[in-house]
Amino acid sequence: MNIKIRKAKLGDEKEIGSLMKQFWEEHKRVDPLLELSKSPTLNHSIQEAREDIISFEKKKGTFYFVAIVDNKIVGCKLFRIRMQHSFFKVRKYGFFDTIVVDKKYRRKGVAKTLDMEAVKILKKHGIKYIKTHVYLNQKGALKKSLNSGFKPVNYRLIKKI
Repeated sequence: MNIKIRKAKLGDEKEIGSLMKQFWEEHKRVDPLLELSKSPTLNHSIQEAREDIISFEKKKGTFYFVAIVDNKIVGCKLFRIRMQHSFFKVRKYGFFDTIVVDKKYRRKGVAKTLDMEAVKILKKHGIKYIKTHVYLNQKGALKKSLNSGFKPVNYRLIKKI
């Protein structure tokens, strides 16, 4: 399968919106803070994607990429460069934020290809470390992250009061 990676651009929001609708439907069961007040409509997801594309284009150190197979957007990835306080030895690092791949294209190398492109871009910016977060019950995402070299360093805990 030939996977092409490029920056997201205006005009991509309908396809990205469809992907993000899948993303939120899956994540609402993962974290109570992500529980949706109402089921996202495709129009809402398209508007959110449009706003993200515009926002990421303007902010330095933020990146929004899409994966294309047969002229169709089948995945997208948001990642950024984050800065730390000056008293830390490592001042900046990469952060893998959102990644989503259409259900029909999972386990075919799309996420890995998006990750490899992100790593290449971060290296060009002098980044030596990348952080990410993965929910423990997302076995596929956890396995992908561990297989690509990420090491667990902490747990994020949540408590309802």
